[in-house]
Amino acid sequence: MQEYDTETASACQATSGADDGSACGLSQLLERIKAKDQTAMAELYVQCRAKVFRQVACFIHDPPLAHDVTQEVFLRIWRYAASYDPAKSIHAQAWINQAARNQVMTELARRRRRREDPEEAVEDKADEHAEPRQMARVVVQSPVFSAAMNTLAPATRKVILMRYFQDLSLQEIATELQLPLGTVKTWLHRGLARMKVQLDMQRS
Repeated sequence: MQEYDTETASACQATSGADDGSACGLSQLLERIKAKDQTAMAELYVQCRAKVFRQVACFIHDPPLAHDVTQEVFLRIWRYAASYDPAKSIHAQAWINQAARNQVMTELARRRRRREDPEEAVEDKADEHAEPRQMARVVVQSPVFSAAMNTLAPATRKVILMRYFQDLSLQEIATELQLPLGTVKTWLHRGLARMKVQLDMQRS
């Protein structure tokens, strides 16, 4: 696993993008998340998950683990949204990027401790998926997320759940559903695009 360094961090931050013209929208979502608004959390998750995953994957090259850490980033955002202060001129996307960097450093430190202390590795292993599952529940239980999911065809909905909440690879999904890989990719892309439209409509 790659160690965290500032040069790679700068490259990954560039890859994850700046505010993409939606700084106001992200800032408003974070303000709502401060009040534990699950709808806002679901919207932020759908909108930002891909960027956060790319940033995490710059340092954690094991895809299943990178997916777990990405979930933990959003759980960190859910827990610590109160620390976001737009008055300090911190762009919302930059604040999210920082949350991702902090979680990556936490994971790298955890891995180092596991190498140094086998007993701690056993204890960590017992509940290493607990936080990702908790974040998945927060998102899935959101009424607006459920409403957006219900606009999708059942097969598309299943692909999204398998990809983002069971952490299966695209190839694993294709094998499980006995579908061509290209079909799975198309359904996932179109499903996420439709969900974003639905979430935008409900927000407006």
